[in-house]
Amino acid sequence: MTATPAAPAESALAAARARTGRTGLRVATVVVAVLLAAIAALLGQHALVDWGRMAGTSWLRSGAEFVAGDDPSALIGAGAAVLLGLVIMAAAWPRRQRVHRLRSAPALHLHPVDVARLASTTARRVDGVLSATTTVSGRRVDIRITATGTDRVAEDVLSAVRAALALLDGSFRVRPHVRTPGGRGGAS
Repeated sequence: MTATPAAPAESALAAARARTGRTGLRVATVVVAVLLAAIAALLGQHALVDWGRMAGTSWLRSGAEFVAGDDPSALIGAGAAVLLGLVIMAAAWPRRQRVHRLRSAPALHLHPVDVARLASTTARRVDGVLSATTTVSGRRVDIRITATGTDRVAEDVLSAVRAALALLDGSFRVRPHVRTPGGRGGAS
């Protein structure tokens, strides 16, 4: 006899998507890898010329003579390299993510995407709401609601979402925007 798992309750929060890596860090990693490959090629060519396995002059020696000369373009190139290095460092620097702490357990926190999921799920539980999507920006929570009608839906969603967000420290400015499936807007 096998038991089938119960279907999840409709009022349960949907599982969060896995966090993605930082794009700036990936770009910095690729740039550093390309720079290391270029340095390896430069040193390899210098070694082959020094050992007599390759004809011509060493690129490393030519570059050193160029930099030691009186040509101002070397200074411009060095400045551009420093600027590029600063841009790469800024792209790889970790961003400070805003978090919203729980009142009852300050060590626990929610990211803005989690607050948006909580608000959307709470709004969908209100009678008359067909769908809800939420955007959280700082302390502002904007909820776009599609409802069967516009009568009192905004007020009901507002009170339900405020009650759910009361678990978090601080206050939020909640703004529900209600429309019907036909596109007719109601109270905001």
